[in-house]
Amino acid sequence: MTFAIDPAWLPDDAFRAVGTRRTLVRGTGPLADTVRGEVAAACGRFGGALVDEGAPAGLVLELTGGGASGAGPGGVGGVGDFGDFGDEGFGYARADGRVTVTASGGRGLLYGLFHVVRLGEAAFLGGPVREEHHPALALRMLDHWDNVAVHPVMGQVERGYAGGSLFWSDGRARDALDRVRAYGRLLAACGINAVCVNNVNVHETEAHLLTDRIGEVAAIAAALRPYGVRTHLSVTFAAPVVLGPLPTADPLDARVRDWWAGVTARVYEAVPDFGGYVVKADSEGQPGPFAYGRTHADGANLLAAALAPYGGTVHWRAFVYDHRQDWRDRSTDRARAAYDHFVPLDGEFAANAVLQVKHGPMDFQVREPVSPLIGAMPGTRLAVEAQATQEYTGQQRHVCWLGPMWSEVLRFRPDGEVPVGRLADALVAASNVGDDTPDPHADAPGGPGPAARGLLDPHDHHYRRLITDAVRAVAAVRALPGVDPARVAAVGNSQGGGLALAVAGLVPDLAAVLVSAPLLCGIRRALDLTDAGPYGEIAAYLSVHRGAERAAYRTLSYLEGVSFARRAHAPAHFGVGLRDTVCPPSGAYAAFNRYGELSGAVPRKEIHAYPFNGHEGGDAVHVRRQLGWLAGVRATD
Repeated sequence: MTFAIDPAWLPDDAFRAVGTRRTLVRGTGPLADTVRGEVAAACGRFGGALVDEGAPAGLVLELTGGGASGAGPGGVGGVGDFGDFGDEGFGYARADGRVTVTASGGRGLLYGLFHVVRLGEAAFLGGPVREEHHPALALRMLDHWDNVAVHPVMGQVERGYAGGSLFWSDGRARDALDRVRAYGRLLAACGINAVCVNNVNVHETEAHLLTDRIGEVAAIAAALRPYGVRTHLSVTFAAPVVLGPLPTADPLDARVRDWWAGVTARVYEAVPDFGGYVVKADSEGQPGPFAYGRTHADGANLLAAALAPYGGTVHWRAFVYDHRQDWRDRSTDRARAAYDHFVPLDGEFAANAVLQVKHGPMDFQVREPVSPLIGAMPGTRLAVEAQATQEYTGQQRHVCWLGPMWSEVLRFRPDGEVPVGRLADALVAASNVGDDTPDPHADAPGGPGPAARGLLDPHDHHYRRLITDAVRAVAAVRALPGVDPARVAAVGNSQGGGLALAVAGLVPDLAAVLVSAPLLCGIRRALDLTDAGPYGEIAAYLSVHRGAERAAYRTLSYLEGVSFARRAHAPAHFGVGLRDTVCPPSGAYAAFNRYGELSGAVPRKEIHAYPFNGHEGGDAVHVRRQLGWLAGVRATD
């Protein structure tokens, strides 16, 4: 089964704030053209326009190619000069209702656009803002475990639980690469700038991608290039032997060095922006330098030298151990194998060689400590490898949210001072994104969204924690200096609207409640009306966990916004878009109609509907109405 392209976190409606405005895109080059195309498509959907130089514009996206923004006082941006952002940083400034994004490089301009898309209408509201954004790590990469040919045991994607590959089908690159381009777009929107397109366990078929099948890699790279995603390739260390004609792969043999130099030159002829090689050596049957009495620094530096003239990088995986060891042999400790192999080599790796270390010392176990190798090699560039694929956490058939584990690892301080995330030069994740899966969470390596986490027990549900935090936030705000505890209101839109209603039902002495398009209202009916957003996550979960409906509905009843609304005491102002397919308007009306009915005297309340709007509701128009209403409430206090 093949799924249609899913927009994931970039549905058309996400671009509404950009698409309704007049936008100037200043700059040239492939990524500037991508930005221009994204804006033009959004304007075509929502009525805005791309404008030429000198015309009024509410959004300016400018590529300077250097340090000066070219938008000083009196210029189109009107926000003053920024410094040089490098290729990926950008400046975001707002003044007088106009937003200017300034970037020195194409990727920065693209990331700046997605930053505005992420903020939505909020990007254009409020007083002057001036921000600079820079990536914490220069390389953020996904390693795909995809086989070109379907492996008889492992399948198309390693371990078999991600279905088919996005890149490969029937033993060759896919003819239609539209989904690969859409995938690159999604990756760019969350800051991922590199992808390795094949399995680190390189079999004979995949070995040929380096030479006579490099054209297929070039086609994939061309699909990813418009979104600034560089293509990497897993290669076998024994390629000179496997592909011929050499009898050896000894990294210190001059013939081997010349072989790699020649092959790499031809790779860059086909893929000029090629990122580099990923190598698994002397591990789980993969060949490596140990066969020739050489070190892993010797092996990594061989490929690094071939890549250096083109600015490429070799990612040398530190996942090295004897997979045939006898578990009863106490003299062999797998957990420290990488440490023992690599720490003595610190400082011997080339500048364009990156040692790629799994976050734990074993193999992506459900729970394991941080690898002792991280922080032990200050003279070596280091990439931390996390696992987005659920190899040991349910193989994507079971719900498992991996984010907290990654956060715990990256915040850990091996020396008690510097966190792992700051010790690393790059962050890499093993990915199981595939063409289809045997479960409903297609292309979702992070597992389902928050609406389905802990769905079978009200004590475990994700929103229980959010509601608790929201209630505690009221107490925290009231304790701040200069805050009148009697004049604190709960305000929210969408998920925030549902949380504001929960706070209204649990905190009896709020000054006011302002709710727009509230989530978690009329939940049972919403599940019948829409598959969008959080409700779709719940439906997807229940489509796999057949028979769990009763437990799920019981949990959801504890989160029902209408129930909280009934308990509320504070004056309330509601907003709803009658064409909302994310939070159906019937839920907002149910909460409004029953608001305060258990409070004795029903509090003051009113609702504004926007017949021709969806989840965005009344946007800035509604905000002005809220502020006017709130002023009236305060006047009667």
